[in-house]
Amino acid sequence: MIETQDRQHEERYKNRWYGKYRAFLRDNNDPERLGRCRLEIPAVLGTGKDNWSDWAWPCFAYGGNEDIGVFLVPEEGASVWAEFEGGNVQYPIWSGVWLAKSNPGEQPEESKRLCSDPTCHDCEDKVEHKPDRRDDLEHKKHHGHPPNYCPRRKVLLKTETGHTIVLDDRDEEEFLKVIDRAGQLLHM
Repeated sequence: MIETQDRQHEERYKNRWYGKYRAFLRDNNDPERLGRCRLEIPAVLGTGKDNWSDWAWPCFAYGGNEDIGVFLVPEEGASVWAEFEGGNVQYPIWSGVWLAKSNPGEQPEESKRLCSDPTCHDCEDKVEHKPDRRDDLEHKKHHGHPPNYCPRRKVLLKTETGHTIVLDDRDEEEFLKVIDRAGQLLHM
């Protein structure tokens, strides 16, 4: 009985791919304009144009109803996460991006969230309400700039051409900036 169940379980999950896989966006010109993309997923499908995925559905962060939501599709060449509906490679999903060290241009300069004041209360650890020395040491392993991170400063959007929307929620420094690609600025 147990062996039969094991075989049934094995057959059911054979050739299924669960979890997230590093992928590269190769084609974002969705003929149906639904935000679908074709992906290169080396760990699952291999590399090269002949091995690109079928049209991967987006997993957007917000929306789901008519005329509301977020519609942001990465540029071709972007590093994205791939998943498969029900583990089936015939139904790919792209579900966000990962910042690749080999592609440093992916992280907008504004998102580095540096604070010039090391005593800034916004830079404190949420639990301990003080700077965390372990975080600073870990930061130094990977970065050459000061480890003054302000989690309340957010970059909402920066396009390939440079159009940017920046939000900053730091106490007494709150602002909203809209910057066009020529550098013209609206600051509120």
